[in-house]
Amino acid sequence: MGKPVSVVLLIMSVRLFRIVSVILLLALMITVFCFSAQTADDSSSLSDGITIKIISVIFSDFGSFSKAEQEEIINTATFSVRKLAHFSLYFAMGILSFLSVVSYKKIRLSLRFLFSYLISVLYAVSDEIHQLFVPGRSCELRDVFIDSLGVLTALIILFIIYVSSKKIKSLID
Repeated sequence: MGKPVSVVLLIMSVRLFRIVSVILLLALMITVFCFSAQTADDSSSLSDGITIKIISVIFSDFGSFSKAEQEEIINTATFSVRKLAHFSLYFAMGILSFLSVVSYKKIRLSLRFLFSYLISVLYAVSDEIHQLFVPGRSCELRDVFIDSLGVLTALIILFIIYVSSKKIKSLID
């Protein structure tokens, strides 16, 4: 394969990577928006359903507990499940936002990480503001903090992978 053809293929694959990354990021943002657009009752029902499934896996005899015990366990676990969902969704958003900008080599790496962080955190803030307009929902600063922590954790892991891969590549070369 000639050099001009391989350059064209590389450019096409980078463009395809960018397009796919942005589409996945937008799909996740739309998913988060849809979750946030649920009324408080619908959101609680979904969270409780997921929580009950998780609890049923952990406690195989959960159905034999008294109603009062089941409700206490569900109420205790639901908070953790909801916050873990926040963390996980924004962890994924951190990864996808970075993948959307990682191939822009003319932009310093630190700025690519910063942009990824800012776009995700600004989305978290806008998502909480959006919930102010949904019946029964509220804007929670704690959720923005948890979301930001999810993004930051993802970006730290990606940074470690990125730096490690560069060091390994330099050792091989």
